[in-house]
Amino acid sequence: TAVIKPDGAMLTYAELDRQSTRYALALSRAGVAPGDRVAVQAEKSTEALFLYLSLSKNRANLGLARHQLRKIEAELDV
Repeated sequence: TAVIKPDGAMLTYAELDRQSTRYALALSRAGVAPGDRVAVQAEKSTEALFLYLSLSKNRANLGLARHQLRKIEAELDV
């Protein structure tokens, strides 16, 4: 078991690899190339894990944006 989801469902390493590869292919089709910087704003989730792994597979650079920024943006009316 590689991941235990909040609902108790388990993912094997093979499933984790398969899903992150799907995400990596989608990112490539969207134009993400090795060396690109990709900003990600995501809550903690299995999907976010797939995304982080897929960026690594694409050799893209991950930039995390904390979700608290949404609160600040709302206060600034951005």
